[in-house]
Order: sequence, then C-alpha cells, then structure tokens
Amino acid sequence: MAASPQEAVEADIARLICEYREILKPSLQNLAALYARFETIHPFQDGNGRTGQIILFRQSLRHGMIPVTVRDSQKPAYYA
Repeated sequence: MAASPQEAVEADIARLICEYREILKPSLQNLAALYARFETIHPFQDGNGRTGQIILFRQSLRHGMIPVTVRDSQKPAYYA
C-alpha cells in the first residue's frame, strides 16, 4: 500500500530535519540546500515560498550569518 501524500510529506520533512541536525557547521550552502529541499517537498497548499524564506532567514540569524533576502527586483531570477 502506497503512502498517502500527507504521510509522504511528514516522512520527507522528518528526514530533512534529521539530515539538517547532522550538519556540524552550517554554511550558506547548507541553508540554501535546506531551503531548496523544503520547497520541493511543498508541504502546504499555499505559502511554501514564504515559509521557506522565514526558515532560511531564522537559521541564518541563528548561525551568525547575514540573512538572505529576495528583493522585488530579484524575483524573476529567484523564480527561475
């Protein structure tokens, strides 16, 4: 029996969190990869991009990095 979409999302998010916790020294590249993977899991019907950006912003601050932001003028490149 195949997993339901909800079960798959829960398992994917749990796996993503476990892998993130195993990173000893987070870098911008690690956080960008976390963000990209979160976006591919797409856990919500709406607001995935905003939620992912908040996670990226928070984790950047938590690890003493300058937070990444996407300006309106950069959105076409961000969406691509």
